[in-house]
Amino acid sequence: MRKHIKVLCLVGVCSFVNLATAADYYFETAVTRVNFSEPGLSLSPSVLKATLGSKISDNFAIEGIAGLGSGTSNASYQGVNVGYKINSISGLYLKTMAKAGDSSEVYAKLGFSNISATVTASVPGLSSSLSQSGSSSSYGVGAKFGISKGTSVLLDYMSYYNKSGIKYTGPSIGLSFDF
Repeated sequence: MRKHIKVLCLVGVCSFVNLATAADYYFETAVTRVNFSEPGLSLSPSVLKATLGSKISDNFAIEGIAGLGSGTSNASYQGVNVGYKINSISGLYLKTMAKAGDSSEVYAKLGFSNISATVTASVPGLSSSLSQSGSSSSYGVGAKFGISKGTSVLLDYMSYYNKSGIKYTGPSIGLSFDF
């Protein structure tokens, strides 16, 4: 794990050096419906996500994401009311992309993400909550569709976390701005 962290730090430093010298940056904002699942339970809280990226060539970019939970997903599990909220999500990715027509592109991402969440369980007269966080390799695919010069609609599907039977996956829809 330490090796992965060192590699991510090196990639991060290189990307910030590139940000200072390159002209191809982009900012994305999206709404993500993150599907949390573990054996016997599945919930789907929402996340507002921002991405800052730097194109290092026509087909590769480095990007970082940050997101905050925007809602709690609730369910009943064996008579217990369960609420689940993602507090934050962050990640660093290497992205490869290819043009798909004049104003569209498809892409794939590979990197690492960290998720922090809070689960609340309650029955009449008793309530308890637990915060948890974890890091995992992360990947996804998506597409951008140009709507004007420098502005695109984006759709993607990401796997943010997958360890020990616990998964965080989900689709996003948002806007991308080139500058």
